[in-house]
Amino acid sequence: MQHRICLLAIGLLFVAHGVCFGQQERPYAREKYGTSTQGSASIGGGIGLLYGGFGSRFTYHPVDELGLFAGLGYNLVSLGYNVGFMYSFPSQKQTTFFVTGMYGYNAVIRITGVGGFQESYRGPSTGAGLRLNSNRRRGQYWDFGLLLPFRSHAFEESFRIAQSISDIKNLPPLLFFAGYHIPLNSVRPSD
Repeated sequence: MQHRICLLAIGLLFVAHGVCFGQQERPYAREKYGTSTQGSASIGGGIGLLYGGFGSRFTYHPVDELGLFAGLGYNLVSLGYNVGFMYSFPSQKQTTFFVTGMYGYNAVIRITGVGGFQESYRGPSTGAGLRLNSNRRRGQYWDFGLLLPFRSHAFEESFRIAQSISDIKNLPPLLFFAGYHIPLNSVRPSD
């Protein structure tokens, strides 16, 4: 069942990616909206691994379409962080499809009461999402997506113990993220 959910989610993201592409005579989204332009930077708040749990993310684009980011937040156990990259596929629509890879926290276990424990675990994660660029404010956008965490052996062992002392059944195979970003600088496309 989990494999079907993963395949369905990945399929939906690829369909959304196809919807993002338009005709060649229109300007690319990075030129019109300023969200993936070389030299642009943004900061945003949101939920999910990209934001360290409940927190913020700083993104900088050293070249067009490639963003480097650092997320920092609270993950219900401790301070959570993630660092990584995102690649935005060139699009001429208001929505842009992107893929991402990162390293940092990707799982927590928190059990309260007698015999309870809490711990945060790190590892790599990968995923894909959609950026919805603002029509009203250049450089502002929402992003939404799904992530596939590659969890450590230490987490797997701790999770088995957690299942034995609590009513935890299974983990979702994919994790959701969402956030809103504002530009830190106003980069105009070069002519």
